[in-house]
Amino acid sequence: AAAAAAQLGKVIALGGPSYNGYMPAMDIPPQARSGVRAVAAGGYFSMAIVGKRRLVVEWPPLNYSWWGPAPDPSTYTSPPKGLSGVQAIAAGDAHSLALLKSGKVVMWMRQLLGGGKDVVPPAVAAAKVKAIAAGRAGFSMALTRNGSVLEWPARDYAANFTRPPPSEVLSGGVRAVAAGWDHCLALLENGTVVAWGGAKGSGASVRALNVPPAALSNVVAIAAGYQHSMALLANGTVVAWGAPLFTAGRATCAALSCQHPAPPPAGPNSVPAIALSNVTAISAGKDYAMVLLRGGQVFVWGKSSSNLYIDTIPPEASSKVFAISAGPMHWLAVRPV
Repeated sequence: AAAAAAQLGKVIALGGPSYNGYMPAMDIPPQARSGVRAVAAGGYFSMAIVGKRRLVVEWPPLNYSWWGPAPDPSTYTSPPKGLSGVQAIAAGDAHSLALLKSGKVVMWMRQLLGGGKDVVPPAVAAAKVKAIAAGRAGFSMALTRNGSVLEWPARDYAANFTRPPPSEVLSGGVRAVAAGWDHCLALLENGTVVAWGGAKGSGASVRALNVPPAALSNVVAIAAGYQHSMALLANGTVVAWGAPLFTAGRATCAALSCQHPAPPPAGPNSVPAIALSNVTAISAGKDYAMVLLRGGQVFVWGKSSSNLYIDTIPPEASSKVFAISAGPMHWLAVRPV
């Protein structure tokens, strides 16, 4: 999830999908060109917290389609009118979360699923929440103020997943949460990372659960991708595990006149040398990783699921960036206007 920052800025975006050369993710609306506090990159959409009232802006609009007729209003839900005072946002493949100052979680859907999956369950609605995460496979996580983790909708761990939630995350003592495609991460108050989920029969997904010794202490932030996981240590080092991230062999450029850079020198589990120090924030895309370096420089490695180069960093994202978010096919950053 992306928590609202005190600093204000504008959104920078790179990536797809591309529809005959049009990339909605990079068509940033006027409301997101100033006063932005936080961003979240979803499956086919983007979110931002903007202005003194901490409103939510999404693009493209829920009722807009760039490949055909606009969707029927009965197939989606819109954010509540007058939604303000938003402290954090999270974006899944087709759903959005917002966390209010009161600890209330608000959810809306770009694709209704039915079966009670389109509403915040009573246990979450009654909880005082301090952090949220949106999984790409349609699930969500909430971290309560007493440090326990809630998930919804209910997932049949015994039938479909390799590892159930550990007892530590159900009883308190959790500092942060991260939601991947089918696996979850929690950062405990003691700086240890625990993982659960992982689709049965998927070796790479299961490997994303195998937290290495380096992520068992001194961790300050976590991120979960498709089949990989990331941790940021207190000394500014990134630790990664699960499926290695490789740069795309064949792809098209997501920015005008960009050139695909040579693969960076790799450290442990394909983490480039540049991400082994001076990192201040991390985010995980589907098959790529995104980090923010001291001084506000964005660095990306891996590949976009839309087969676009997204590791050529625009000049605007080479300094002064203070917030980042990686989606499946595009990434977002915020820097001062």
